[in-house]
Parts: sequence; structure tokens; C-alpha cells
Amino acid sequence: MSDFLLLSASLKLCESLHLIHLLLTKYLREIFRLFISEFSRLADIGSPYLTRRMKILENVAALRCSVIMVDTGCQDLVLDMAKIFFSAAKQGLQQCVHQAMLSIMTQILNEKVTQPLLDVIFRNLVK
Repeated sequence: MSDFLLLSASLKLCESLHLIHLLLTKYLREIFRLFISEFSRLADIGSPYLTRRMKILENVAALRCSVIMVDTGCQDLVLDMAKIFFSAAKQGLQQCVHQAMLSIMTQILNEKVTQPLLDVIFRNLVK
């Protein structure tokens, strides 16, 4: 009977962990969406929030948040971010911004290469 209780408790724990994972993934997705929204405004060099946006970008790179994006299935957000980075890179931003964007893209490519991501990269390299 104790094996049955242990199995039952293990199943309950797995169900709870799955629910926690789903909730965390949902909230992480929203956080990543906010980050990307801020990245889309990096080219606004006259903004009083530019320094904050650059700091967010640098922290996302340093903390390897892009790996979490890939691991939690946020490929659509990864694609949006890549498009924003290519667009922003053409705006003549500071070297530290370019370095952070390069670091993030490298982390993503080291984690998982997808055809849609390659399409975005190749389209922008050919331009």
C-alpha cells in the first residue's frame, strides 16, 4: 500500500509542477514581450528612456534570457526580436548596443536554429 501512496503523491507533485511550469511560461512570455517592445524603441535616440532600454538589452544578453525564450517555446518572439535587431542595427546605435544584440543572437543560434530564424537572418544579410 505504501508504494501506491508514493506513486499517488508523485503523480500529484508532477501535476503541480506542470501547472507551475505552464503559469511561469505564460508570465515569462509576457515579460519577454515587454522587453521586445522596449527593444523596438532603441532607435529613438532622443528618448529620455534610451539608457533604460539599453540597460534592459544588456541585461537580457548578460543573463542569457534569450535561451529561456527558446526553451519556453517563444519562437515567434525570437523572430520579432531578430527583425527588430536588424532594423535597429541600421540606425547607427552605440557599439555596446550592437554588442548586446550580437550576443543575444549568438545565444539563440547556439541554442536552436530554426528555418524561420535563418530566413530572417538571410533576408537581412542580402539587403
